[in-house]
Amino acid sequence: MKKFFFLFVLGFLTTATIAQTVNVTFRVNMRVQVQKGLFNIATDSVVVRGSFQMDAGEPANWAGGVRMTKGANDTIYSRTATFPVARVGTAYEFKFVSKGDNWE
Repeated sequence: MKKFFFLFVLGFLTTATIAQTVNVTFRVNMRVQVQKGLFNIATDSVVVRGSFQMDAGEPANWAGGVRMTKGANDTIYSRTATFPVARVGTAYEFKFVSKGDNWE
């Protein structure tokens, strides 16, 4: 009986822990900027900044940002941020930033 109770509690805690966060993926396609010669996928980078950053575990909003990554053969950059489930329904503002401080 003790083993069953332990497994039940462990399963409940695991489920509760998993359900406490929500992932949101940001994506931006830089293809047009590449075609115009305004963005070089070999040397330039893209980050996403906004009012969501502190809720996603970063030290400040509208600052820094984590570099977005792209697929091997495309111009689509993405980044997944993890939010507490309590923030579901919150409206955030964000912008994509390329080459240091160029707002997209």
